[in-house]
Amino acid sequence: MDWRAKVELFEQIRREYEFGVGTIAGVAQKLGVHRRMVREAIGSALPKPRKKTERPRWKLQAAVDFVDAVLESDRKASRKQRHTSHRIWERIQHELPDCQIGERTVRQYVHQRKIVLGMLVRETCVPQSYAWGVEAQVDWYEAYAATKPLNVTPEEKEKLAMLARRPKSAQAFAMRARIVLACAEG
Repeated sequence: MDWRAKVELFEQIRREYEFGVGTIAGVAQKLGVHRRMVREAIGSALPKPRKKTERPRWKLQAAVDFVDAVLESDRKASRKQRHTSHRIWERIQHELPDCQIGERTVRQYVHQRKIVLGMLVRETCVPQSYAWGVEAQVDWYEAYAATKPLNVTPEEKEKLAMLARRPKSAQAFAMRARIVLACAEG
């Protein structure tokens, strides 16, 4: 049973115990769970995390030094030149033929080691996107134009003003719109 489903079951058990049947045995019988689980749910709203035993990796022990050496050399290489887990597994097959190990085992070990070595740092980017006219950034500027006034309609003038304030537009495009707007105003 996954964590979220178990939390919901605990909530249901607690409600049934408090507002429904009222006994541990009655709640266990009604919901089809063990009395031990009912006692656990009454004691805490969150279930205990499942115990995970660490098993010895006796097949991996022969390749640990090799994998660590490869990952250490990858720290000095550029990001595009680093070994993938699959490539490390292939190298183990060729360079350590006595070590019969599964690719998934190598992949899991490489992933854990990359986290420990700090090689799996991910940058998070939150893109900001705004609809036209919802948000605007206004740049205060002074523009001098030595040209004669242009014939620009009020609709076109408003469109150019929107482009000048729009944060998503490219800088060059916005600058051109500001120059045309300044020329239109005279």
